[in-house]
Amino acid sequence: MKQIVLPLILGCFVFLFVCMPSCSKISWDDESREEYLSISNTNPETLSREDVMIIVTALKRLSIRQSNDGFWYSQVQSHSEVNMSEDLFRILKDIISNHNKSISQTRSSDENERTDCVLSSLVYLGDFSYSEISFYINSRYSGIVTIYNVENIIRHFYPSCETYYQDSLSGNEGFNINNTIGYYQTEDCYHMVNIFPYSPTDSIVVFYDAQNHSIGGNRIDDFRCFFKVKQ
Repeated sequence: MKQIVLPLILGCFVFLFVCMPSCSKISWDDESREEYLSISNTNPETLSREDVMIIVTALKRLSIRQSNDGFWYSQVQSHSEVNMSEDLFRILKDIISNHNKSISQTRSSDENERTDCVLSSLVYLGDFSYSEISFYINSRYSGIVTIYNVENIIRHFYPSCETYYQDSLSGNEGFNINNTIGYYQTEDCYHMVNIFPYSPTDSIVVFYDAQNHSIGGNRIDDFRCFFKVKQ
């Protein structure tokens, strides 16, 4: 979405954090490192539910910390330190890197509307073309997508879409990147992504960022809502 100053700002990161002088640790429960972790599929667009659950489990092993300005970092330098495959470790490092990029910039410096995250996420669902969605946004909203009109845009294309808020999720909604999109807060704007299946007990959502063509992850508390547009 295009950056806007919002009258409503979501709360600070407060869930599962341990306060420290200069940073905080994302205190997902410590996992046993005895089990060797790997996934057979490393294509971020075709990860299975099982793959996503392995990624979430693996993330816990990195002892991720968050700086006061929201950036994630880990001192783990090698896959062998945390008993996982090199490919899986590379995916985790990409998730951290992509999260940090989203903190500092959610839109390309290129003002071409193709960089819009809502447009990218809707096109990725595969039911409507770029030109169809772009024409509607431009003609109805002068090309401007905000927190106030995003649901109207989604419902124009998917009138029967179901809206879910993070405090009422069970993990059994049947989300996947081909039927569900959601948005989370970054600084003074929101970013729309396509949602992988998830387990709310892990308090993290893994997603595909269609705008930036990358896999990412964020805490479920930071998502405003999810739209399941089809079964």
